[in-house]
Amino acid sequence: MTESYTFVEVRNNLSELVVRAQEGEHITITRYGKPAALLGPIPSAGEQTRTIKLASGPTSVTLSFTGPVVNLSPGDREWLFDLIDQFKTYEAEYKEREEN
Repeated sequence: MTESYTFVEVRNNLSELVVRAQEGEHITITRYGKPAALLGPIPSAGEQTRTIKLASGPTSVTLSFTGPVVNLSPGDREWLFDLIDQFKTYEAEYKEREEN
């Protein structure tokens, strides 16, 4: 689970949060109550960060992950592909509404 911290909390606890990120934790940084950034570990040597753009338009969604998709657990892989399908459906519905 990703914990959230305000910009001020991050500024006041940056050293601790960087250590936690180095240990593999992902931390969401919020500004004015909305997610603004993600603090997390840098990929190890040999790992690649991959990005998948799921939708464009009023809601642009991009997933970034480290390592090949085939290394995901079956449950995580199913969740990821379900999420991609949901956004493809949303994008198709949005385009249809825009055309009408």
